[in-house]
Amino acid sequence: MTWEMGGGVTRVEVRLAATSEDSTRLELEHTAKNGDIPPGFWEQYGPGATGAGWDGGLLGLALYLAGDSSVTPEKAAEWAFSEEGKTFYRASADAWGAAHAAYGADPEAAQKRADATYGFYTGS
Repeated sequence: MTWEMGGGVTRVEVRLAATSEDSTRLELEHTAKNGDIPPGFWEQYGPGATGAGWDGGLLGLALYLAGDSSVTPEKAAEWAFSEEGKTFYRASADAWGAAHAAYGADPEAAQKRADATYGFYTGS
């Protein structure tokens, strides 16, 4: 499928594979070419902007699959501003920043982008 944002179009591929009679592996690949993302987006947020969004979305999926059908988009948005949500998004943004630095980005720039990502998801 495609993911459209800010005039750019990226690609998402989801693969499901049975690993046993009771479980399935989900693999998600989200790819973009440099020209697919809005100008300045990468420089401001780095990979965490999309990564933290998927982390939150997959958390919601895990809660749903565990039987919690009370999570609504409104409750999820409210949760992002709670202390628990802020802790989650801080850890997610920092992990994506660390991965970005490990991949070769300047560590200070990667942390700055992680901070921007955290602020985006928590309104900070």
